[in-house]
Amino acid sequence: MALCSALLAGDFAASAQTSDDEYARRHFESGAAYLQQSNYDDALREFQAAYSLSKRPQLLLNIANVYERLGKLREAIDALTQYLGDDPKSVDRTTIETRIANLKKRLDTAPPVASASPVPTADRAAPPSSAASTASPAPSPATPRHPANRAPAYIGFGVGGAAAIGAVVTGLLANGKFHDAETSCKPNCPDD
Repeated sequence: MALCSALLAGDFAASAQTSDDEYARRHFESGAAYLQQSNYDDALREFQAAYSLSKRPQLLLNIANVYERLGKLREAIDALTQYLGDDPKSVDRTTIETRIANLKKRLDTAPPVASASPVPTADRAAPPSSAASTASPAPSPATPRHPANRAPAYIGFGVGGAAAIGAVVTGLLANGKFHDAETSCKPNCPDD
């Protein structure tokens, strides 16, 4: 009986771990989608939820990236520092340390920005609510989105279009000149 209970407990722990990993993966994917849409607040929330479930240090790099994009350099530094603490033998240690130093320099020259909630740690992480863990997150309608600056894209398309039109016109003119030269040269052209 005790052996059966132990086996069941082991299976339950494994399935709980699998479900936490699955929920963490879903939060990560949602965060990546939000980040791609430049919806940094929701991306941050999702990456933090993924980290609180999985405790994978690499998620702290995503959290630091979002904080940096939000202009919250102190929080980005804290996330990177925590990453180095969670993964002290990281192959990227030198790069991360350089990044922290650069962020500190920027922080010293930047105007102060309002602070956000700290990065969750293992001892402060709250368990996910059952409603949040069973349904995939939907974008929050209350979060205002800033329209993307599309001017560089429009300028690029305009320049590319103008270059394409110029190439077509140049090709037509060159073809016309070639045809004229070929017709006028036929009786007097030297043999090739």
